[in-house]
Amino acid sequence: MPEKRKPEFRRGKGSAVMAEEACIRDYLATQIHRFPSLISNLAAINQSLDAEKASFNAIGIDQGGPTPVDLIRRILSKRHLQGLGSLTGLELIGKEFAMLSTGKGGFQPSADILARCSFDNRLFVIEVKRSIGTERQAVTELSAYTHGLNLRFWNLTPADYVWVPICTDWRTTVLSAFAGEALWQRRPVLPMRCKVGKGRTGAVKSVELECISLLDDIEEPLALSQFAWDCFDVITFELSKKPSSKRTLLELISSIAAREGFSGVVMYGESLGKDVFPYPYVYALAVHNPFRAALKRRQLQIVLDDRDVGGRTEMRKQVKEPLWFGHDIDFRTMKDRDPEILDAMSQQAAEAGRKTEAKRLSKLASEDYLSVEEMADLSRNRIGRLFDEVKERLDMFCSFESSHPLFKLFFEQSVPVLIDHVSYFGLMQEAVLERLQWEASKADRGDGPILGAIGGDPVYALGSFDLFDDFMSLMNFEHDCQTDYEDESEAHDDDQEDSQQQSAS
Repeated sequence: MPEKRKPEFRRGKGSAVMAEEACIRDYLATQIHRFPSLISNLAAINQSLDAEKASFNAIGIDQGGPTPVDLIRRILSKRHLQGLGSLTGLELIGKEFAMLSTGKGGFQPSADILARCSFDNRLFVIEVKRSIGTERQAVTELSAYTHGLNLRFWNLTPADYVWVPICTDWRTTVLSAFAGEALWQRRPVLPMRCKVGKGRTGAVKSVELECISLLDDIEEPLALSQFAWDCFDVITFELSKKPSSKRTLLELISSIAAREGFSGVVMYGESLGKDVFPYPYVYALAVHNPFRAALKRRQLQIVLDDRDVGGRTEMRKQVKEPLWFGHDIDFRTMKDRDPEILDAMSQQAAEAGRKTEAKRLSKLASEDYLSVEEMADLSRNRIGRLFDEVKERLDMFCSFESSHPLFKLFFEQSVPVLIDHVSYFGLMQEAVLERLQWEASKADRGDGPILGAIGGDPVYALGSFDLFDDFMSLMNFEHDCQTDYEDESEAHDDDQEDSQQQSAS
């Protein structure tokens, strides 16, 4: 008879995963001094980021130079390099390092590994996730640990630490979240994929890490929505008295907006209707609205995916157009909601005898949902505190009036404002500087191929309205040099097709 086995104690799946995460953590903690050598593609990713810079500089002028996707990829690559540059000389501060105190007994929120670079003191917050089902927690936990660091050291900035989330695999949605943190919070983030080797006893014998680039997860509709005309809220301050230092007041407003974490531009100009309007000296502040950008991104994606009349060319023509009237997104599901269209579809289904489908569509049209379009309109008030602070500064200077025009219409009004000075902040500033860098690298006798206004002084040109006008035209695909809206891959495919036809003939 077969020998009876003793009953085994089986731990829950969650406990087993946590135990394995702890083993990986302990192994990495003992190897922290040689952490870079555990990254199998460290040399390759450094080379790819350097190649990305060369590729950015090599972008041709036939389609207007770098697109929004190119600019955001360039900014992200710099975030990667910022973190990778401090990987050498790591010292272990602690494992299961308590970052926050709950004020109660028991487990306290703790980072798996906290290390620092012995050369520049940059801190590395390392979080290990063994299962693809738990990797979503990494963003939340790393944010909490960052809060713990800020409680210890006031004025700690993203330049002082690096996020290193480690998992066996990563979902696209989580990587997109890391890309958002890197772009908007300016955090260096180095996601790692790990492969664990075990000995006969099941103990962790080796850990191989692979650094994942965030550059490839930036889709064009997302990038375009960061610079589209209709994705900005505008406040104008019309002053009764000419500022003694226009540039100083401009930079003051810009610095206040940057401190609040906004992206956008502030401009100074004088109205041509000085004799008609009592307040002819104008400061215009444009701030990116992320809720309007979400609607724009979806609008562009719909056009891109349309098999009949859409595609990349048609999508790029849509960038400069206003948001679609009546098109909405449900905040809870981030899916399209258009009650009028759903009602029409329901009626068509009923007329065709599809009663079940008609009932479903009718119910869907009448369901309550949280409107992103409504949130976008209300979100204009989010810059209220910015308005109040600027108002305090202007009140001690002179009387003024304010208004809220649409961004593009501000430049097309019947009585124009001649803009003299421009200043950027947030992501907009980084993108403009990268674009200017590309232009200066290709300048001939002082003038760039597209932004000819740079002349022999790019720093001076940075504050000019001509550069701003060209930049926004390029980002919205309405510049004179963007006549066919195609990207390089489409143009290359067309060239190949032509050459093949010529060879055949």
